[in-house]
Amino acid sequence: LLATATPSVRALRELCAAPVFVACVCALSALYFVVNGIQFWVTQYLVEVVGASPLVVMSTYAATSASAPVLGVLTGGAVADRLVA
Repeated sequence: LLATATPSVRALRELCAAPVFVACVCALSALYFVVNGIQFWVTQYLVEVVGASPLVVMSTYAATSASAPVLGVLTGGAVADRLVA
């Protein structure tokens, strides 16, 4: 069965056998699950309870969602480089 597997299946098996890869996939999946849950809840809360404009709430969330990962990667990379050096 293993000898007849396509190269894609073999590559996938190799990835799934790497504990670091599996841990990163699980961590990112959990992170995205939480972020999407917060986004759904906070948007509704800010519009219904606080009385904020839906356009302002969604625009602010979109700007944060677009800029925060980029800034996190750049800052995290710089910090990691300084710690290693």
